[in-house]
Amino acid sequence: MAAVSDISEEYQRGWQPFHFRSADGLDLFARDYGTDRDGALPLFCLPGLTRNSKDFHSLARALAEHATRPRRVLAFEFRGRGRSGYDPDPANYAPQKELEDVLAGADAAGIDRFAALGTSRGGIVGMLCGVAAPERLAALALNDVGPVVEADGIARIVDYVGNPAKPADWAEAVAAVRRTNADQFPRLGADDWLRFAYQIFRDTGNGPAADYDPALAASLEMPEPGQPLPTLWDVFDALSPQLPLFTLRGANSDVLSSATVTEMAAKRPGMEAMVVDGEGHAPLLWDKATIDRISAFLADADTRPAAPGDQSPQS
Repeated sequence: MAAVSDISEEYQRGWQPFHFRSADGLDLFARDYGTDRDGALPLFCLPGLTRNSKDFHSLARALAEHATRPRRVLAFEFRGRGRSGYDPDPANYAPQKELEDVLAGADAAGIDRFAALGTSRGGIVGMLCGVAAPERLAALALNDVGPVVEADGIARIVDYVGNPAKPADWAEAVAAVRRTNADQFPRLGADDWLRFAYQIFRDTGNGPAADYDPALAASLEMPEPGQPLPTLWDVFDALSPQLPLFTLRGANSDVLSSATVTEMAAKRPGMEAMVVDGEGHAPLLWDKATIDRISAFLADADTRPAAPGDQSPQS
């Protein structure tokens, strides 16, 4: 079985730290892979609710080190997660504020126009970007998220956000992650579960700890029993028809339903879609087939002409 130190060493390779400040003065962080390349859109990776930049490490390295079409990849950590500063006001843990932070990061990096890949909450931020700053978003990939979020899935997420595991060691961390996610990811082996746990928890040197601000739970609200969750069809429908769009869904997902993907495709006939077998919410972005599809989607987006008035993809 792999050791935590081996995984940690791998996750330190291939990137540089990127620090910037939000408009309201928080220190924020991203992992910066590769360099700007002429004709290749930079990719912004936007994480899930409690997640961090480690989720994108395998994908980011593959894209940044691609043999024929390398590109720069910035994997962001939203405020209150990972190495980004915690906000004293939990009300600021909201998608609109997170979008403002991403655009501040783009400005700090000198990037005018970019593609985005958003996992879960990050995908919502990506859709908001397509409405609020369409001149900057050149392509959007949604990882297991859409205009409808299933109530059972969000209830599961709210439960563990409000009751984070406090493992004494990495064996307990692995057990906690497996207990929460086994139904979603039935094919993972022992080394996979350790890797999964490493992406979720931070290594303090004295064991694992949750890698997000516990106050994040205060920003979440579930509707009354029997009441549906609000949808984001108005946001989805407001995306430019010319925006290249790709949706990934985990076959076992309890957050994004196949019916929602079907409706999305009906509204956007040009949307690409992929189902990741054996995985749930959200696909891990580890396997070659998924990485290759994302790479091909981005390569196609590179060739799409910018709308009039947009900036060039060279950033």
